[in-house]
This record gives sequence, structure tokens and C-alpha cells, in this order.
Amino acid sequence: MAEQLRGYWTYSTVLDAAKNCNSLTEFNRECRGAYDHARRHGFLDEIIRKSGLKNRRALWTKKTITNAAITCESYKQFREEYPTAYRLYLCNKPLFSRINTHFRKMEEKRACEKARAKRAA
Repeated sequence: MAEQLRGYWTYSTVLDAAKNCNSLTEFNRECRGAYDHARRHGFLDEIIRKSGLKNRRALWTKKTITNAAITCESYKQFREEYPTAYRLYLCNKPLFSRINTHFRKMEEKRACEKARAKRAA
């Protein structure tokens, strides 16, 4: 969004800007002035509710992190496709035994495929 003049943001202009975004992160990045105005004036939570913005941070639970990780074939893919979930996983690694097991099996599978390819060559 183009830079706005001082005093441009009102409750209704902020709400309109928020409705054009899909997530809270996008609103913060794309409409920084509107986001800051709403935060400073105490109506950011109301704007989030009324515009239907999704706060993606609230979506990550142990179950959703595990499900996201299991769709990936490597730690690298997990880190690139789900950076927030990956950071939460790293901070709480002992709680995610299923993810640890999944990636261990994937690494063993890749090692077996490499060995098989070596033998065939």
C-alpha cells in the first residue's frame, strides 16, 4: 500500500485495509501504518475480529506441528515450508517423539536408497 499522509488512518480506513489482507502477518507487513495506528489507539484486537484476520501463531499446537512435519521428507523441507512450526519444534524437541521417529526413518530410507544405488552402479 502506498505511503499515506499523516492523519489518514481512522478506524474505518484501518478496517478497510485489514479486510484486504489474509492474515495478521500480512496486515502488519503490507499495511504497516494502519497496523501501528490500530495498535497505538487500542483497537487492533477489534479490527482483527471484525476483519476476519487469522492469527497464524495461534494455529500451532502439538498436533498441527506433528501433522505438518509428517508431510515433509526432511528437516530442511520442514524448516522451509513451516518455519514457525519448525522453531516451535526445536524449542520443544523432547515433546515430539513422533516427529523425531518420522525423520529418523526418512534418513534411514535415504541411506538405504543411496546404498542400493551404489551397489547397482
